[in-house]
Amino acid sequence: MHIPLRMCIACREHKPKQELLRLKTADGIVVPDTDKVPFGRGVYICKSEACIRLAEKKRAASRHLKAQPCEGLYRLLEDMI
Repeated sequence: MHIPLRMCIACREHKPKQELLRLKTADGIVVPDTDKVPFGRGVYICKSEACIRLAEKKRAASRHLKAQPCEGLYRLLEDMI
């Protein structure tokens, strides 16, 4: 059975897609992909506080998606885990 793997933008580890949170751009702003629609460009981040903080420090979501994060994006991600 094939398990789709994706890479975390913070720690750069490959993990099963179900273990990660997906981020996407909506109107030029980086937001969590809560509706799970895989269309368009998206990035993945581990469901851990360490990776969320590392991504915030590295500004990884902004760099990968070439857009500004929504207000409180990283706090919202921490609440989702």
